[in-house]
Amino acid sequence: MAMTTWIVLFLSLSALVQKSFEEQSICTSETDVVFIVDSSSSIHINNFNNQIKDFVKRSAAEFGVAPGKSRAAVILFSANAEAKIKFGDAPTLKSFQAKVDHLKHQNGVATRIDKALKLAKDLFIPESKERKGVKKVALLLTDGKQTNDPGTDLEEASKPLHDAKVVTIAVGIGNSVEETELKKIAKSKNDVVITKNYTDLQNKLLSIISIACDEGNCACFSGSSYITVENYEDEKAQEQDDIHFEFKSSKPFGTIMFVKGTYDDQIHVEYNHNDELTYLVDLGKGKRKIMAKGVKLDDNKWHTFRLERVGRSFNITIDNASKPQAIGEVPGEYNRLDIPKSKGYFLGAPNFPNFIGCIRDLKVDGEAIIANAVGGASGYSVTNKDEMKLCTESDQE
Repeated sequence: MAMTTWIVLFLSLSALVQKSFEEQSICTSETDVVFIVDSSSSIHINNFNNQIKDFVKRSAAEFGVAPGKSRAAVILFSANAEAKIKFGDAPTLKSFQAKVDHLKHQNGVATRIDKALKLAKDLFIPESKERKGVKKVALLLTDGKQTNDPGTDLEEASKPLHDAKVVTIAVGIGNSVEETELKKIAKSKNDVVITKNYTDLQNKLLSIISIACDEGNCACFSGSSYITVENYEDEKAQEQDDIHFEFKSSKPFGTIMFVKGTYDDQIHVEYNHNDELTYLVDLGKGKRKIMAKGVKLDDNKWHTFRLERVGRSFNITIDNASKPQAIGEVPGEYNRLDIPKSKGYFLGAPNFPNFIGCIRDLKVDGEAIIANAVGGASGYSVTNKDEMKLCTESDQE
């Protein structure tokens, strides 16, 4: 009887430890998040009641809102800013989502982002002592620009949040937003997300949340699984690329990213037996392959990689070196990567060696690839999904 009891207990604990990444929310640490939501007349009431509310409710679930854990609040703003849901008003996810459902669209004629930022700071400050050590996040959603009548400069308005160590994420929806304004609100350019429309907003939810909580971005691969993204670039051609990630591996080769268009345009990032991180790009008039050398990559230690391309010029930096280890230029006169409706492959690809090891913070032009795959974002799939595991604390060391 005792043996049976121990076996049952062991299996139960194992089930908890081996919990599938599909069942986990992106954020695992306690977080206080304020959703700062544009409620001006430029946001149609149908979009407010459906798309915006749905985004806030789904995001709250990914932040892990629950009694004694993460909490959420909501500020609506137009000509004025109002705290419609304060911390503690809705301790459970169900009660918070119910309150979100009952929010009323303000339909105001102005967009006073500065007032909303100030109010967000006021919500956080009284809570700072009792919630010491809890991550603080302010997530702004807007489809427009600041109305200056007169208004406080947005960099000045967001400074108290930054000083209070509040992670401030600025999300712009549509083509009427001002990117320079969003960059003033966020402390880092990586904390600015611009979506094409409301569908794109929903598709990027997991990327946005992973940026906010800095979790769900690390996974380990055994060599039999990889990520596929359908319709990788479904709009106009890209004139610039920003690819960055951290990885560790004990294997001397692996594919990080491969995308090829209908014609010759392609990107291929990999590392090989010669401790070279290689970047191959073709914009339609010839391939250019460049290798960043000088760093041992298969030592099972974390390494950083960043690629930046503007037009035909690009550079690669490894391990945050003071200057790029490789600089190059793509041949020909084209400066745009044209890969409409192509499949993007990450951490492996058909007929290429798959990555073996752990990778974190893999972001391509602002898209959090790992978080999207973990959360099952639209268009994302994982070959041999069971072999892809979220990083443990020891993996992160």
